[in-house]
Amino acid sequence: MFVRFAPLWMGTLLLFSACGRKKECSGIVLDFDSKQPIPNAKVGVHIDDIAEDTLHTDQQGRFSKRYPFPLFDSPEIRAVIKKPGYDTIVVVNPDKDTIFLSR
Repeated sequence: MFVRFAPLWMGTLLLFSACGRKKECSGIVLDFDSKQPIPNAKVGVHIDDIAEDTLHTDQQGRFSKRYPFPLFDSPEIRAVIKKPGYDTIVVVNPDKDTIFLSR
């Protein structure tokens, strides 16, 4: 009986794996001392150690982008945040995180 339904089960599995999902890389970047937003900070996005994208924070210090992935893949997203005059920081899987940069 299982053998008879195996093609149907395998087809369903392939369909769901092809659909995919999206993983968000987002946060707000603030000055550690003043707690004020840091606009125009550079956010280098690395997915599974491969440089994928560069974002910049807006006037409120926010950044956000969604990346598509296969349904059963769970990649690591690393955001390397830089701004002249501040220390560089790396955040793993940022998802609406508040990130503080120090001078």
